[in-house]
Amino acid sequence: MKQIITLLLLTTSSVLCAQPVLDATNTSLVPGPTYNVNVSAFQDPGPAGAQVTWDFSALEISATAQVDLLDPATDLLGELFPQATVITTNNLSQQAKGYQATADFVENWGTFRNSGQILLLYTNPAREL
Repeated sequence: MKQIITLLLLTTSSVLCAQPVLDATNTSLVPGPTYNVNVSAFQDPGPAGAQVTWDFSALEISATAQVDLLDPATDLLGELFPQATVITTNNLSQQAKGYQATADFVENWGTFRNSGQILLLYTNPAREL
């Protein structure tokens, strides 16, 4: 019985740590991992206010995007975003974004769209976190 409980505890802890949580205290957006992001059609959440609970249980996944976090120093797209510490590529939207991630914030410095070879660079980054 002890072996089963130990195995469950070890498995549960690795599952809980599998994907980082980005918030005001943790901006560890680092190159390396690949994530799957589920995409759904827009659903109006309804009115906002105190004591309101939104129910998104009816959302249906319409597509899944693969998002890769790449090192700008080793990726060809790194030249497009000189301030970037990490580049994300999305196989569904066919976009790459250059992010500068520090201990205090995550800022988006621009987007490169594969279709049409369109590059949008920001002179003032968009702070996303």
